[in-house]
This record gives sequence, C-alpha cells and structure tokens, in this order.
Amino acid sequence: MLHIYYGRDCLDREAFLFERINERLEIIRQNGSQGKRILLVVPAQYTLKAEEAAFSHLRKEGFLDLQIMSGNRLRHQILHETGKPNRVTVNALGRTLLLRSCVRRSGTELEAFQKIADSPDFLSMTGALIARMKQNGLDPEALGEIIQRTDPTGIMRGKLSDIQRIYREYQSALEGKWMDSEDLLPEVSRKVSGSEMIRTSEIWYYDFYSHTPREIDFMGELMLQAAGLSVILVGSAPEDPDAALFEPADRTQKALLDRAEALGVPHHREQIPDRFLRTDRPERLRSIEKQLFALPGLPAPEDKTDVSFALIRAGNPYMESQTIAAEILKLCKEQGYAPEEIAVLTNDISGRGMILRRMFTLYGIPCFLDEKRTVLHTPLIRAIASLLNVAADDRLSGDVLDFLKTGLVEPEDGSEEAHFADTEEFENYLIQYHIRGDRFSKPFVYGAAVFGEEGLRKLEQTRARLDGLLTPFLQALDAAVTIREKSSVLYRFLSEELHMEEPLQRKALHLDEIGLSDAAQETRQMWNLFVDLLDQVVELTGEQQVDTVEFRDILTSSFADLKVGLLPQAAHSVLIGTVGRSRLSKMKALFITGVNDGILPSEGNRDGILTDRELQILEDMGCSLSKSSEILSREEQLVIYQAFTKPSERLFVSYSTADIEGNEIRPSPLITQLRRLFPDLPLQPDIAHPDREADLYRAPMPAALHLTSALQRYLSGEDRTLSQTVRSVYDFFLEHAPETAAAIRDGLFFSVAADALPDTVTGELYRYDAGGDQVAFSPTRLEQFARCPFMHYVSYGLRPRSGERFEITGKEIGDVYHECLMRLTRELLEETEDKGVFVTHPDSPWMRITREECDARVLRILDSVRLEIFEGLLKSGKAQDHQTERMSQVIRTFIWQMVRHIQKGHIQKIFSEVGFGRHRTIPPLKIPLGDQTVLIEGKIDRVDLLRTDPDRLHVKVIDYKSGRADFDRELILRGLHLQLMVYLESALQLEADAEPAGVFYCRIEDPRIEVSTETLTEDSLPEHILRALEKRYRMDGLFIDDDSIIESMDDSLEDGDRSSVIPVNRKKTAYDSTRAVSREDFEIFRNDFRRELGELCRRLIDGTTDIRPRKLGRDRTACTYCEYRSICFFDTDFPECRYS
Repeated sequence: MLHIYYGRDCLDREAFLFERINERLEIIRQNGSQGKRILLVVPAQYTLKAEEAAFSHLRKEGFLDLQIMSGNRLRHQILHETGKPNRVTVNALGRTLLLRSCVRRSGTELEAFQKIADSPDFLSMTGALIARMKQNGLDPEALGEIIQRTDPTGIMRGKLSDIQRIYREYQSALEGKWMDSEDLLPEVSRKVSGSEMIRTSEIWYYDFYSHTPREIDFMGELMLQAAGLSVILVGSAPEDPDAALFEPADRTQKALLDRAEALGVPHHREQIPDRFLRTDRPERLRSIEKQLFALPGLPAPEDKTDVSFALIRAGNPYMESQTIAAEILKLCKEQGYAPEEIAVLTNDISGRGMILRRMFTLYGIPCFLDEKRTVLHTPLIRAIASLLNVAADDRLSGDVLDFLKTGLVEPEDGSEEAHFADTEEFENYLIQYHIRGDRFSKPFVYGAAVFGEEGLRKLEQTRARLDGLLTPFLQALDAAVTIREKSSVLYRFLSEELHMEEPLQRKALHLDEIGLSDAAQETRQMWNLFVDLLDQVVELTGEQQVDTVEFRDILTSSFADLKVGLLPQAAHSVLIGTVGRSRLSKMKALFITGVNDGILPSEGNRDGILTDRELQILEDMGCSLSKSSEILSREEQLVIYQAFTKPSERLFVSYSTADIEGNEIRPSPLITQLRRLFPDLPLQPDIAHPDREADLYRAPMPAALHLTSALQRYLSGEDRTLSQTVRSVYDFFLEHAPETAAAIRDGLFFSVAADALPDTVTGELYRYDAGGDQVAFSPTRLEQFARCPFMHYVSYGLRPRSGERFEITGKEIGDVYHECLMRLTRELLEETEDKGVFVTHPDSPWMRITREECDARVLRILDSVRLEIFEGLLKSGKAQDHQTERMSQVIRTFIWQMVRHIQKGHIQKIFSEVGFGRHRTIPPLKIPLGDQTVLIEGKIDRVDLLRTDPDRLHVKVIDYKSGRADFDRELILRGLHLQLMVYLESALQLEADAEPAGVFYCRIEDPRIEVSTETLTEDSLPEHILRALEKRYRMDGLFIDDDSIIESMDDSLEDGDRSSVIPVNRKKTAYDSTRAVSREDFEIFRNDFRRELGELCRRLIDGTTDIRPRKLGRDRTACTYCEYRSICFFDTDFPECRYS
C-alpha cells in the first residue's frame, strides 16, 4: 500500500508525521498490523535532528519499534540481511580512478575530448555524468540509440560519442570484478523480496522532495513487499497562486503514483489536514509562506507591532556578519533564546560561512559550520602529500620541510630534544645552504660560525634522522613498479616506520585541549579514511605500472575529492549551514544571509560536459541525462521557500551592497519580492550605523575594539563629542575589566618616544667601550642610528640573527663583486710598488694592462672566490653556474672601466681597503663629547692621493656600492649618508698637509643598454655603445672646483667632451659641473657635517631608542628595507608616527 501525504510549510508536517507514526506504533504494539516496526527514512544530514524530534513528539525515553535511518543505511541493512554482492563496490572516488585507466585505453579514439581527457576535472565531470545516466537507467546501448537521432554534423554527436565510448569502456572494466555504487540500488531492489525486515516493517519517507528513477523503482519494490509505504512531501492545492513552486515535489508524487499503478499497488493521496496549521507563527511569517512566490503576490497586512521579520542592508559581508552576531547576542541575552534555537543559512558557505564563524568566535557565540569539508589541510594528508612530493621531485627542501612541519614525524626514543633541532633552525639551514636532492644524504659541515658547534650538531642529527627515514623509503618506492607495490611501500612506511596512528591521536587530543574540536574530529577520522582510499586505489588500479610522479598525481588528485562530514561537538551552538544542505527542525530564529544577486538564488552556472541547450535537446528526445538549469532553478526555489518558512518566531534576511573587495553587488530578486510584500517595512542598517551604536558593544572583544576606535576618533578631532554609550562602556571596563581599560588607554596614548637607556645599560648592551673615556663606533652603525634609533637598538643592542639565505642575491652579489675588485687592486698595487713608480706612470702595471689581461685576471680571481668564499656558495648547482657566468661578465666590464678611470687621471698613490681606527693604517676619527671621546673606526674602499702640484697633495675618496647610491648633500648633513664624509675626514690624516679633492660613489651594476642588433658585430661594439657603458659607470659625488684637481681625475677631456670618470663637462678651456664647489663652500659643508656627526654620537651615547624612522628620499624611508618592521609599533595611523 502506498500512502502519500502532502502539505505546505504553513502546516506542521513533522507533527503530522509523528502523530501518524505514534498511531501506527500503538496498532503494531496491539498486533493489529502485519508490521513489527516502523522504519523512518530521512536525508542523511537530518537523522540526528529526526531522532531528537521523535523523542520530543513521542515523549518516550526510548523505543525499539521505531528506527530512523538514511536511505543508504536502509539499503545496507537489506544487503546485510539478504547477502552482499560478491563484487567490491566502486564509489564516486573509485569511479574517477577507474575512468583514468579507461580514458587512457580509449583516449586516442576520442573526438571532442581528446586534449582534456586525462585532466582531473574532466574525469570528475565524466564520472558524475555516468552516475546520473545510471540513476536514470541509461546504459551505453541506450545512449547509442539516442546518438543516432542527433545531428551527424553537430558538436553534440561528437561529445556524446566520446561519452558513450568511455562509458562502454568503464562498464567493461567493471564486468565481473566490481560494481558501481549507482548499480547497487537495482541490486538491492532485486533483494527486497527476500528481506524479512522489509516484510515486517512499515516504511515512512520524510523530508525528500525528489527521487531518481532508480530510487522510484526501489520504492516500488517497497510498496510490494513492505507492510506499508508512506511518503510525506511538501505540496499545495492546484488552485494556490504559487502552485508552480511545488512542481519538483509534484513530479515526485506523480512518479510514485505511476509506479504504484504499474505494479497494481493500492495507493492513497491525502492532503495534511488544517488542524496542523502552525498557528503559533506571527502574521508576517505566515504572509511570507503564502505570498513570497505567489503570482500575483499580495502585500501583507501592516502591523507595526509585529517584529517577527527584519530586512537588513549591510555595507559588506563583514559588517553583515557582525550585525548578525550582535542580533544573536540580543536574542540570547534579552529574549532568552538558546544558541541551538538559532540558525544562520547562506549559499556562500566558503566565503560568508567562514566570515560568520570567525565573527561568532570574536563575539563569543558557540557555532557549528555544517558542511562537507575537504581534507587537504589536515596533518595526515599534508604529510602524505609532502612525502610524495619529496619522492617525485627529488627532495626539494620545501617538500622536506612541509613533511617535517606536520608534527607527525616522531623521534626514535620519544625525546624530541635528543634527535630534532628546532624546525625553524633546520629550515634556516636548508634555505641558507641550498640543501636539496642528494645533499640531504651528505653531512652538514658548513655553518658552525653561524649556528654554533652545538647548533650544527643538532642540525646534523636531524638531517641524519630524516635521511635514515626517507632514503630507504624513497629507494623502495622508486623500485616498486605497480600501484599495488608502491601503495604497499607507502602504507608500511606510514604504519610501521612512523606509527602514524599514534601521533594522529596525540594531535587530536592536543586540538581538543586548545578548543579546536572540529579539527580534532577531522584528525581522528583521517587514518581510516586514507586507508580506505588506498584500498580502493589498489583494488581498482593495483596492477597498473606507474612511475613515482604518476603515483603521486593519482593519490593527490584523489585527496582533492575526499570530504569529511562532522557532527556538532557542543550541544548548545548556533548552526551555520547552506540553504540546500542543512536540514532544520524546530527553529525559533533564522538568519538568511548573503541574499544577493547570483548568490541566492545561485547564478545557475553549471560546469558540465554538456551545455543546457544540449541537455534540453536530449530531454525533448525523452532522454534525461541530467537536470537542466530550469529544473535545478525550480528545485532551488522550492528549497528557498522551505528555508524561509522554517522559523517559528523570528526571520532575519540580510544582503550586502559591496563584496569583500569593495565592488558593488546587487540585492537578490528575493529582496524585491520581500519589499513588495512589506512595502512599509523599513530596511534595518548594519551595525556601523549611528542608530545602532549600542550593538557595537554587545561582546567584550568587539566592544574593546569599537571603544578604542571611538576614542581615537574623538582624540584626533574627527568626532567632536563622545556619546553617552561610549562613556558608559569605558566606565564599565574601568570597573569590571581594568586590564582591558589600561590596554586601551596605553594604545590611545602610545608614543614612539622611549626613555633613554641608563649609561650602564647602554655601555653593556652596545659593547662599544674602547678603553678609558673612549667609545668606538663604525660609520655604518652611526648611519643606522641616524635612520632610526630603534632599528639601531635592535640591531646592535638585542642583536637578533636574521635567517640569511645561502644564495647569491643582493648583498652577497655585492660582496662577490667587491672582493674581486679588491683582490685585483691589491695585485696591481703590489706590482706597482715593486716597480717603484707612481700609479699613473707610463711604466706602471695600471697603465700597461690590456683588456684581455684584465679579463683573464678577473676570471682567475673569481674562480678563487668560488673555492674560498661563502663555503662553496658558488658551486651548488646549475642555477649558480649560470649566475656565476653572468657575474663574471658584469665584474669584468666594471673592473675594466675602473682601470680606464685610473688611466685617464694623474694618481700618485692608491690605498685599497685601508682601515682607520686603533692599530690600523689611519688613526680613528675622534669626536670629542665633553668628558668622553668617540672613536669612529672602519675601512675605506679606496683612497687616491693626487699630486696636483709639487707642493700640494689632495685626497680623493671612493666608496664602491652594488646597490642604490645617489649622492645627496642634504641626506649627508642629516647623518643618513655619512660614510663618504667620515671616510674623507679619516683619509685626510694620511698626510699632514693633505687637502680634500672630492668624495665619490662608484656603483657596481649590471649595465643594460638598449641597442639595435643591426649595429652589433662579432668583433667589437660600436663607439656609441662603448660611451653608453662608460656613462653608466661614471662616479657621482662632490669635488673641489679646481682645474688641476679635475684634471688629476680625468685629463682626457677636450672641448665639448663629457667625462666618463666624474660628473664634469669640458667647455673650451673651462670645466663645468653642478657637483663642483669652491674650497670655501666645501669647508662649510665639512663643518656642518662634523656638527651633525657630533650630535649623532651624543644621542647614541645618551641611550636614545625612539622609534623615529626618517625619510631617505622621495620614495624611500628607513622602514622600506627594515628587517624589524614586524616588531616595532610604528604605524602612521597614530598621530605621533610620522617620518622625519
């Protein structure tokens, strides 16, 4: 017997269901029915709620004659009783795995899909399409008949032919070995007649609105064999103005009745009586149920006392979520709602759902996110994926670190300190020394100076332990030939070497302890989920021969399809779910959020093999391969209707005017329908509106944040007054949370100024004592202090060690260039001294060296650097070989230009890398400060002594820079670029009567000149290109405007020439340059500089540590490249934080 009961959502179908079930149970208990029990079949995600509803309605502590289960559970119980198939069942994941093999066998024969046939997306979509064809009873032969009726020249025929070919191949692969999960239902249908359980049960279906043809056939068997089949559906009378809304459920009714007719089963159809009307619902909620989708819809009666429905317009999803959180707190605190009586639904669970969860956490609202979750982020899957990447990609350091960071790799004796160095230190080492591939199998020998002997020992222990674990595994995996063999290697490694179940359990316990119960639940499920996946992979593709890369790809693509469902861990929590998935029982208050165009209802875009037009053509032929967009749209409309009618007391509908990126978005047509239904209902603003100020302060954490913001606006003058609400909240914190009030106050009156360090602390912290009443600093240190005292405090006082990379980039490249230049300079200076001539004497090696000889020397020196510098840095791989070749080109070009600079001038002597300071070639530069003297010590790249006439000796200072080097007098006088002038003041001590000639930056760079290939020849570069190169290497600085001094630096200029050595032009017999100054102006500049230098030294000694970064030009500040930005409090949002 088939009974169909239907009714709108204005009726309490759940109450009707359990009233009828209770009646039938009484009859069963009195032996008035051939049935012995009732089986209630509900959607899988509703089983828990249905059990709660049963206890509530039936008012019993328990019952043995009522079982609540999902459809899958019912089918498995039938098979358990009557005998399971002797073939392994292939689920959706297994279907995709098997299709991969099928596509490879038939791939060359495909027409439309040959290029994409092996992609994971195509395999997944094909698997879904095959599943739908099976659900609709369409086999490859029936599909072939449909194909014959399509246009022979059309694209659709080619697509359907490919699908048929893959489908047939898939069926052949299944034959005699496996059974597709979609074929399980017909198998169960055939066994229903043998089930004693079915024969002695009355079966009720509840809360479904559609069934596939195979499900209808199965239910037909239940009609024949069970003691009774009753189905409760949503539905309406034909005369209702929104009758079209219920078309999906009506279609199900018709299918069931037709099946009963065909089987000769008596059937009965009955509308749920009006006595089950939900009379407790407010008028506005009743109006929404009746009129939301009615044609034409009628406005609801106006009742300003009815607050059951609210329409909220928010600025963006964040404000929308905050507003919902505030409303929930108001319901709970002011109206006594329990969290479990409230739900929030959205069609954007990955976006708004996550924002809601974060916001609820901030507001202290317990919640549960109801969704099937991917497992890619879980520790086990991350560990396996990184392990497979290590195997497939030859042990890249990033993959090894990913494996280690999962926290699932256990030391041998359980003592982490004994075997594993800190993971971050290990990461620093791998990055710094380019450890990858075979280098993991070689002992760590470099780095004692950086990490210390003990640190290096621990790092080596970690490497040895990892190598001992990974190398045998990688070798075994590589030696394995088939998927079965490789899977066995992987499983044994995880279970026997890593004992993976134990760290997973510890991980789950830890997650529970820190309040991450959802993550703990996921972690507990993952091992069995992975083992099941591996079993299916082996079962379906075990004998397939693959290499390690392909094995990795098969498993990782399978991981992407794995999903895990969770149960709420807290009894009292707000449910966050989707409109379509979540099944709600008794719910007092419901929030439907994100009611925007394209979100609710969804846009209907389908990612499928066949287009909507092609599906409609097939539908018109009587072939239903998949639901068209129109059918899906109708079903979604029915689901939306059911969502809007769930709450019994309060309904909140919200939308945003902008998305999370600030782009404008439109409200959903549903908003228009609701505004039509309630034309006089005002839109509620979001929580940021001044009228809702009190809502900002409903929870401690957001209250503190909003209070801080309000006080900050007041203090800055943006707001002229403080509202009484703000004053009251601040007083509340002062009384009940003084620590929070103090933190807010400290933040509001935050200052970048700091108390000076005491003298004793300053000396001990900076370690600059030079004996007696003297202290010593380097120019670099003073320059950093001038840029930001706090940066200097951290760098020289706290001295953190940065994670340097062992690679040639930035500073390291400059060091290589500099070292090559210095070594060649020293060689030539030694040879010049041996000859007893001055630098630019015609017989000097500087003047006689050729380009070829210079290049040969540079290459030899660079080879030496490869062997000696940076612990083998330049010999760690092909990329470094290429980089070294590029560097050799740059340094050869640069050094030759430096040689040409020298050859064009008149230089008596050159000092290379000359030190100044105690016990050095040049005495330290002394700055007297009262009872103390500051000694400035350092090293000058190059000092040239220029004999401009027999009685006068001038000093030129050159500083080589591989980075940005713009000469700026203002920055020098502010102490921000002080090195050059410090070098000059120190170098003037070389000779008693020496006078300044000039100071220069010389930039070492990789010159790039735009040229036409037509002008190039194999033998030489054109003259204009050579001049362009010389221009790029021209020094920049400041020098004395004196012809003899200029000519001592470049005596090659003729009328109209521009120097390639210094920034000067020759105009007839005179020289012209913006960088040339008189001796008097240069002396004024020197005096101003010395005053600033003295002030800098005084402030440093006084212990100044203020966070005062300074501007370094139009587009740079001290913060631009600062390593310590993450630990200082400099933020231009604070009025005091301004660059000086």
